[in-house]
Amino acid sequence: MTTVRPIASLAELARLVSVITAQFPPRRGTPSHGTDVLRRRFAEDRSLMLVAERDGEIVGGALAFRAGGAVKIEVIALAPEARRSGIGRELIERIEDEAMRVREKPRQPPLI
Repeated sequence: MTTVRPIASLAELARLVSVITAQFPPRRGTPSHGTDVLRRRFAEDRSLMLVAERDGEIVGGALAFRAGGAVKIEVIALAPEARRSGIGRELIERIEDEAMRVREKPRQPPLI
């Protein structure tokens, strides 16, 4: 059985980045934000950083970030053995649910 949940720690974030890196060619191997930026954004966007775990092993995950009043999915990656099993769909659904929860209300321009 596979569990999808928010990343628990910076160490787990590093493990997920390794899984992501293994799924893409070298030019796309690291999320475009870079590892340092991921660590800085961890506290704010942790609920949008998801890991898919099977039998204690990370088999994939998704990284999404707040961007103004929206949420941007940076990357979704699954190990080959975890593909075509509905995990990707579950990652998307969890991000959509969390995006609705954290969505900021549009700011009104100041009245002059």
